[in-house]
Amino acid sequence: MSILAQTPLLAGEAVAASPRRAASPPRVAELFRQYEEAVWMRTHQFFSWLLIAQWAFCLFIAGVWSPRSWEGEHATPHPHLLAAALFGALFTLPAIFLIQRLPTHWLTRQVVAVAQIGFSLLLIDLANGRIESHFHIFGSLAFLALYRDWRVLPTVTLVVVVHHLLGGLYFPLAAFGVPFTTVWRTIEHTGWIGFEDAVLIWACLVSRREMAEICRREDENECLLSRHLQLIADLPIGLFEITWEGRVRLANPRLRTILGLPMESSVAEFSLPAGGILSTADRKQFWDRLQSEKEVRGFETSYTRPDGQVVTLLINAHLKINPRAAPSAEGTVEDVTENKRARRELESVHQQLVVASRQAGMADVATGVLHNVGNVLTSVNLIVHDVQDRLRSSRISHLRGVVAMLQLEKNRLPVYFGSESGQALPGFLQRLDQQLDTENKKLRADVETLVGHFGHIREIIVMQQNSARLFGVTETLAASELVQDAVTVNIDSLRRHEVDLRRLMDEVPPVRADRHKVLQILVNLIKNAKDSVVASRAAGRQICLRIALQDEKTVAIAVEDNGAGIAPEVVGKIFQHGFTTKKDGHGFGLHSSVLAAREMSGDLTATSTGPAGGARFTLTLPIAGVQPL
Repeated sequence: MSILAQTPLLAGEAVAASPRRAASPPRVAELFRQYEEAVWMRTHQFFSWLLIAQWAFCLFIAGVWSPRSWEGEHATPHPHLLAAALFGALFTLPAIFLIQRLPTHWLTRQVVAVAQIGFSLLLIDLANGRIESHFHIFGSLAFLALYRDWRVLPTVTLVVVVHHLLGGLYFPLAAFGVPFTTVWRTIEHTGWIGFEDAVLIWACLVSRREMAEICRREDENECLLSRHLQLIADLPIGLFEITWEGRVRLANPRLRTILGLPMESSVAEFSLPAGGILSTADRKQFWDRLQSEKEVRGFETSYTRPDGQVVTLLINAHLKINPRAAPSAEGTVEDVTENKRARRELESVHQQLVVASRQAGMADVATGVLHNVGNVLTSVNLIVHDVQDRLRSSRISHLRGVVAMLQLEKNRLPVYFGSESGQALPGFLQRLDQQLDTENKKLRADVETLVGHFGHIREIIVMQQNSARLFGVTETLAASELVQDAVTVNIDSLRRHEVDLRRLMDEVPPVRADRHKVLQILVNLIKNAKDSVVASRAAGRQICLRIALQDEKTVAIAVEDNGAGIAPEVVGKIFQHGFTTKKDGHGFGLHSSVLAAREMSGDLTATSTGPAGGARFTLTLPIAGVQPL
């Protein structure tokens, strides 16, 4: 089992994950320290029992066998038994005391090492220096290598060398079992010990490198798992698992927000009233479909939050069969209240347009309004279809498989992440994260565009209701951004009629204008230019959009075309209310456009070289921060 704390599973609680982070050296160092301390504690426990066992063994040797090896058949166990008792206590008791009091201190490992090698030397002395007893030293060195701390090996080697050197000089019989020896015997023994030290030190260093690599990978796995859990927590849609009775078994933060549930409550103990997410009537219909079809998509229901607010939910779910419990449903929940409200507002806009035109008795004005709104609604329709297509092809369904897999493996996640499929999961989730992030960005962009279109429609209605009195919010805007918005509204129509759109935009200061009024003007000018080049039936249909600095106080936005052109006698009348050169025109668009431009302290002008010479309409707007003339 990993020494790291286990990551909470997505069961009975909201998803909680740490913020996204990359693998950090401090965290790796902390993991390495925990790993190292775990190795030390495990080895301490081993030596605690080993030292006691060796003490007892030395007492046994001193009392039964050691006297005979020293003094023959008639020896008595007096001085050797006392030495085994005293030295055994000296070796064992301080080491065990430090293991209990200072388990991670370097001194403890050094004391344990000296104690262990002390038992080796004591056993040699009790065995009268028999060659077999010297092998205990090699075993002790191997045991001490379990600490994976090479620094204990030179210490005990020094102790052995001192013992052999002094023992060879003064007590050769006890040290080597012979009455006389030379320093070369000590050197020989030291050489073999040094050889084992070299091997064990190399093994310790390699082992510590492997420990560091394990910690680095552990940290990477922590980062990946944290990122994947954060991905689930940050999903823009709710994830759930509910029973037929309405008990919620799983809910991510987004679902809690949608349902108005407190984040700190335990959903495993929170049973929603009236059948949970679904009302009593909808619950029966939902579960009947789920049990018959095993999967439900696009199920719409109303839900009353604890604060009394009613929201509209869109549910996609599949049936989860659990042999040990009743079946449950798991899937996703989306709050579509705002979408439904937007659709209702759009319907209300259409209704207001119809009512306004009837009350005023101005069918031509209503036609103009609907013409402008229709341009926007065309784009709205395309965006809505595009959003529907993205939702149908969304990869979010793959996430259920990941959640189910994690639920299945929740009791053995460390083992699972070490398997082949577990190691492949991070890569899969990373790709899924990228796909969902891309989908989310596109959906947010579409929604922002829809909001802008609805605002434009609302502005047109207000303008018509207030007749020639225009008003709105003046902002500091980039001229290129305004042009791009207008192009976005007309781009499909331009492509359909094979019109070549060119843009020549100089770097100019921001302008002070009402975004919706400028958009209305430019959309109308681009549409008129498109109608002109289409009506001319000439090859090479072109429209050019120019942005340039007209003077130190104003910016000019020009719409040029190579269409039918304007006769000289018509140019002066083109902005009059009711005047039009089109068979089906109403004479309202350019008139309302020039009024809107002047309301913003700008102007709208038209020039043409005559029939078949094309036309140029120029909208001027004041530069932000400059007092207009």
